[in-house]
Amino acid sequence: MDIIFHILENSVKMRYRTFAVGKIDEELTMNNQIDLVLPNLYAEFLSKIDKAGELIIENTGIILYSKLDLLERNSTYQIEEWEPDFFLIGQDGDVAFFIKKDSDDTIYMNDLGALGSLEMKPISLNIFEFVKQASEHYDDIF
Repeated sequence: MDIIFHILENSVKMRYRTFAVGKIDEELTMNNQIDLVLPNLYAEFLSKIDKAGELIIENTGIILYSKLDLLERNSTYQIEEWEPDFFLIGQDGDVAFFIKKDSDDTIYMNDLGALGSLEMKPISLNIFEFVKQASEHYDDIF
């Protein structure tokens, strides 16, 4: 299914996959282990995408997780252990994208195999800017 996001007065074509849905808790907590306040623009972004699917930015390998997938992915990659100040929001193969917990809307990037050993690299001011940059200048992100 294709959706159109209007971002910064431009259109960005994206698609997403949907999966079976269970009850989705609106707060991002998992056994009270992960508790954070989402940055405003990222929370707005999550409210605009399908809660039950991954958003794939067209013509890239970038997948941005839905609310349903966020906790599972952070648990699977042991983000709390390796990068306790950050929260995984998506990936492109071994490259992962993060927000900083209880912080501003900046999007960060790091290699999943280097978590805890390499500094997070800020790559965008917010999620909407990141989606626009990725769709228009994918090769420049890396």
